[in-house]
Amino acid sequence: MRFSACLLISSFLLFSIGCSSIIDAHKQKAPMMSSYASGNLKMASEKVKSKLESSRGSGDQLMWELEAGTVDFDKGNYTRSLTAFTQAEQIVNDYNRRAEISARDIGAEASSALTNLNALPYKGFCYDRILLNVYKVFDYFAKDNPSGAMVELRRMRYNQKQVAREFKTEIEQQRKAIQRDQAQAKQNASKMKKRKGGSTYISFNDISRCPQVTDAINEANKKSEKTYGNLMNPFATYMSALGYLYEDNQGEALVDFRNLYRMNKTNPLTNRDYITVAAAVGGEHLPTGLSKVKPFNYPLTRNIVFIIFANGRGPALIQQKFQIILPWLGYTGLAFPRYKYYPAFFKSIQIESRNTRCNTVTVADMDNVASQEYRQRLPIMITRIVVSYLVKELASLAATQAAAQQDNVWIDIAAYASTGLYKYLFNTADTRCWETLPKQYQIAHLPIPADRKLHLRPVSQSMTGKTFTVELKRNTTFAIVYIRGTNHKIITRKVFEFNQENQ
Repeated sequence: MRFSACLLISSFLLFSIGCSSIIDAHKQKAPMMSSYASGNLKMASEKVKSKLESSRGSGDQLMWELEAGTVDFDKGNYTRSLTAFTQAEQIVNDYNRRAEISARDIGAEASSALTNLNALPYKGFCYDRILLNVYKVFDYFAKDNPSGAMVELRRMRYNQKQVAREFKTEIEQQRKAIQRDQAQAKQNASKMKKRKGGSTYISFNDISRCPQVTDAINEANKKSEKTYGNLMNPFATYMSALGYLYEDNQGEALVDFRNLYRMNKTNPLTNRDYITVAAAVGGEHLPTGLSKVKPFNYPLTRNIVFIIFANGRGPALIQQKFQIILPWLGYTGLAFPRYKYYPAFFKSIQIESRNTRCNTVTVADMDNVASQEYRQRLPIMITRIVVSYLVKELASLAATQAAAQQDNVWIDIAAYASTGLYKYLFNTADTRCWETLPKQYQIAHLPIPADRKLHLRPVSQSMTGKTFTVELKRNTTFAIVYIRGTNHKIITRKVFEFNQENQ
């Protein structure tokens, strides 16, 4: 009876934690993402708003705030987008402010032992914490509030420096959690009436022999071949430089372009930016690899327009099943998250003005950014999944054996039925992630033309799309054209214009 009561209590806790404990997040998002990818932003906004309302106060709220913020930004509802990203930031900061062990964390850890890692609150990936500030920058630009945008850029710079240290702490906490689960598994095994003997210890080396796990590791390694440093996101660094250029602080912008060179020494745009700003500042000892690179023949601080192209659909976590032999249990099927990667339907945006023609250049590939972090998380994450499952299974076996001793067939049946249903429902991979991010961030810039007109044309893998024209205001001295494209359509285009004389 005690076990049945525990099941009832824990079942209540599960439904209060969030739907992703039962239905994985990627499947929950499928209708919303279908609307989003097809350009139906009104429908996508309605769907994500409904999910957000039902997730408030749950461990899934952060994930839905991020999705809502992106969809509302693309839709042009900047106030609502800013509210969602601000709430997301508050949730992240709340997690970061907590002590290493608190009453709330202990409750979450207990829930994960009873169910799966979806029971733990979604705290966001490192790139989530960096990019949410970048999108707040865009919201403030859209609201004609560049001073607010500069504040967010300062926060983003701080977060970019902090994530590596916080990530190291997080991984260490996960290691300790695995040790606790291993100890609990040993304790559960000792309660078994029929002692089968053997160790309950599981290592990642044992797990990595499974073909599905090996495939996920190899795929992540392949995507991570071109890494940008210690969890760095070059798009965030470029936005930092752009902010300094807007403020005419080329000395600090030079630091960012130097860091971008270290992340990717072959990028034609950021290399030219680096030597252009270095020439303006003076005194910089440039790497020999840049000796043949020519600077731009115009300043990057004034009378300039930047084109930012958010291209395609970023990677999404999906559920993958694998079979493993566990001590005491034999062959067992488990679920873990792995990335699904989507094609880039566009190669670039071609920009033409009266005197200039250029194409956007990929500055950051989110497949690489996400896979770099995933590759470092995978050994701890999947070991935790397996050990947590072993804890639950041994507890279940002990409970059914205890029920059998009651000499009551109904207790026996109830114990078997409830544990079987329990295992079936909650063997769900944690696929929570920010899915409305693009696959690539591409950038180009050029002087504001005399006639103030830019002609932009998307270039796909097989054809060139329809040209659209952007005309800038007469008093604009600094502009950003933001273009969002997925599938075969351009979903949105936005123009942020500023007169630096009036700032």
